[in-house]
Amino acid sequence: MDLEKPLGSVIEGSLSQGLEVRLHPDVLVEDMRVGKFLVVQGVRAHFFCMLTDVLLGTSSERIMINPPLPTDDFLQSVLAGGSTYGTIELAPMLMLIISSEKSPVYFNANENNGNDKKSQSIENLASFEAQTSAEIQLMPVKTIPSHFSQVFEASERDFSLVFGREDDQSRRNFAVGKPIDMDVPVCLDLDRFVERSNGIFGKSGTGKSFLTRLLLSGIIRKGAAVNLIFDMHSEYGWEAMAEGKQVNTV
Repeated sequence: MDLEKPLGSVIEGSLSQGLEVRLHPDVLVEDMRVGKFLVVQGVRAHFFCMLTDVLLGTSSERIMINPPLPTDDFLQSVLAGGSTYGTIELAPMLMLIISSEKSPVYFNANENNGNDKKSQSIENLASFEAQTSAEIQLMPVKTIPSHFSQVFEASERDFSLVFGREDDQSRRNFAVGKPIDMDVPVCLDLDRFVERSNGIFGKSGTGKSFLTRLLLSGIIRKGAAVNLIFDMHSEYGWEAMAEGKQVNTV
């Protein structure tokens, strides 16, 4: 999927209920999966969102009463995108505020000269990590974008701005995984992580022990803190050398 291609437009929504986006006619509904990360380009900010639901809509009830036959491909193609369309619901997670006093930073620009502007603006940043940039600030969501704001799939640059990069020398970032359908690492700032108490919760078999070992290995590797482990079931000690159904210790 082209990351610089708009997926849809915001048609309605609220701060508490999320945003509703109508997909463009050339976007396949089946490509939209729950858990995907998207970016909404507002006027003064960009909204880092998560896809929470996928819906189908029609412009007239007559279509639902008398739908086209399964063999009528022509009528289905005529109705697709206009009389029948797909919508998605987004939950805004973060606002990326761009300072107006300095050169703007373009995210997912889809114009011909967008790549040149995007490269020039990114070169002015000392780091891709938004927390260390003077031009971009990460803020909690306190508002929503206006009508017809364009929605794009989150790119690797967007993830770097939000989560940082593992090779950033100014922070102890540790990659903990990748999003659904994306080959982009998601990093955790271990310095901020060890500042307070944390818990990993979930049902049996969902990977709690695996994630705990992953975080412990990152803390040890980066030297973020000293670990004192109370291991009742030998899940993190010398016996836990492997995992799987054939292993009894994990």
